Amino acid sequence: SILMDTTAKVLDLPAFDEEAFAAAIDHVDVTGPNKLLYHFRDGHSAVAEWQDHSRRNSWTPGMRKKAAEDARKRYTK
Repeated sequence: SILMDTTAKVLDLPAFDEEAFAAAIDHVDVTGPNKLLYHFRDGHSAVAEWQDHSRRNSWTPGMRKKAAEDARKRYTK
């Protein structure tokens, strides 16, 4: 989802569109961690960088509860 969101921003679209991507982009180079270089078919290029989402923010309340229960089991044995 991060790649698709980043690509949509480079293409100035509200959401990723596969057809628009194929029509506009020749190729994409990975130039470093979290850094891409988009080569457009018309000859120009654009650099895009993104910030990884924190793993902490991806946990659901159910996942947190299960992890806490598992931790208690490990430490009470």
